[in-house]
Amino acid sequence: YVLVLASENGPLLADHARLVEQDLRGIPGIGNITSTASLVRPELVVRPDFARMADLGVTSAAIADTLRIATAGDYDQSIAKLNLAQRQIPIVVKLPPAARQDLGLLEHLTVPGKNGPVMIANVAKLSIAGGPAEIDRYDRLRNINFEIELNGQPLGDVEKAALALPSLKNLPPGVIQTTVGDAEAMGELFQSFGLAMATGVLCIYVVLVLLFKDFVQPVTILADLVLSVPGAFLAL
Repeated sequence: YVLVLASENGPLLADHARLVEQDLRGIPGIGNITSTASLVRPELVVRPDFARMADLGVTSAAIADTLRIATAGDYDQSIAKLNLAQRQIPIVVKLPPAARQDLGLLEHLTVPGKNGPVMIANVAKLSIAGGPAEIDRYDRLRNINFEIELNGQPLGDVEKAALALPSLKNLPPGVIQTTVGDAEAMGELFQSFGLAMATGVLCIYVVLVLLFKDFVQPVTILADLVLSVPGAFLAL
């Protein structure tokens, strides 16, 4: 059973996902629960001063490219390669690990401006913070998936127990819940079955209207038919 929480607010989604995971582990009889919530890893945060950037003719792309190449290297298709007899060896140029954590050094890197090179410190503030290692999306919304092992239990029972949890019944504004995988297929099956039944009843009604040349009498016949079905099942 795969349960999905989705939201445009990443921090709110992560905080509520932790509550949902705690509640899910309290469902009796289920197996292991795994979450796709990404681990938080250190990241370099850049807060540009757009007014200074406009005065000096510096673009956000220039700052991003300079810091990306300095800390992670250029894109694979852009880096130089050493041609050998049977293979190519990419040559990645970037700062050593110790220098990548030195904010003072990174702030003194220069970017092109309209009047010449400009130090990043003059147009942006750098800091080290934490962020998700990976961002997943479902229907263009950030999401966190919970995969729940059924451990031999019916899918419908586990889904009912999960949706009855307080953390899922009282979702914060901006966070929605949906299902994928087997539960999604089961819901689509029931929806298609209901549509087929409704279409069949409508076709029968149209035929009865053509036979009796009346709109009321076919309704009575169909009502008797619907009421007699539960009794037939009970008799079986």
